[in-house]
Amino acid sequence: MIITAQKKIDEVMSDTSSKMGISTDISELDSAILGLRPQHLIVVAGFSGIGKSAFMTDIGLAAAKDVSVALFSIEMGTDLTIERMIYNVAELNYHRGISEELSAGDKTALDKAGKYVKSLNDIIIDESSDTLYPSWFLKKETPENSLEFAIEKYYNYGCRVFIIDYLQILEYGFKTESETLRIKNITNKLHRLAIKYEISIIALAQLKKEVGDRLAKKQDPTPSLSDIRDSGFIINDADIILLLHRPEYFEKKNEIDLFENRIEDAKIIVGKQRSGPLGSIDISFHSYCMSFKSKGGF
Repeated sequence: MIITAQKKIDEVMSDTSSKMGISTDISELDSAILGLRPQHLIVVAGFSGIGKSAFMTDIGLAAAKDVSVALFSIEMGTDLTIERMIYNVAELNYHRGISEELSAGDKTALDKAGKYVKSLNDIIIDESSDTLYPSWFLKKETPENSLEFAIEKYYNYGCRVFIIDYLQILEYGFKTESETLRIKNITNKLHRLAIKYEISIIALAQLKKEVGDRLAKKQDPTPSLSDIRDSGFIINDADIILLLHRPEYFEKKNEIDLFENRIEDAKIIVGKQRSGPLGSIDISFHSYCMSFKSKGGF
């Protein structure tokens, strides 16, 4: 069937849900990117230890208020991801909680947080990269089709937001000519799957190690698109690229007390957006409960 633009005008203009996506619970970010919208591949990049997995937890909890979420937690695993979700919601110091005896008040807060998470839409946590590229499937299919198999499985379950932690450690089944080509195949497929299934895919990405050396050389450590490992095809395929930045992480990395309830200045840099503005969002990072929260304007 041939569908012309003219036939779709009334449908598109009357569908207000297409204008604003699912909230991230960071109001300034929602204003900038209009939330998590269907058919979008969003890449969230940051230096190792900067808080990418914490951001993943924030987004997963926020999205689950509206839809079921599939979270491929290859980096952390299921138990750790759930623990961090509970401490995130309870706003308790995670490091103190797992190493010291909890007070009665802390136990009550954690219990309340657990009940809240149970009340949300399903959050499916899959810690196996083999789910994305199952060996039995690869005996007869290509890695690209295998990736679609994993997305389709959770889509049929009802998931509409998919989060992958993180892009560069995804198994790809077959060897390719280079790491860059491997990433190209993955990001291109993820972009096409987001469009085909009308879902939001958020893929975390690692920055080059050299970024962390800039401060020692008296250079600005603020990340840019070119700092993303294998950046060329990631930049090309992503609809939106967000760069996480915490200045104090570099300035006081060796002085941070994990048991202190620290709140740091942080930024989300909108480095690419196909249909919206670029810029920097001032937010806060609550390091003790590993959560990014609203602070300032866009």
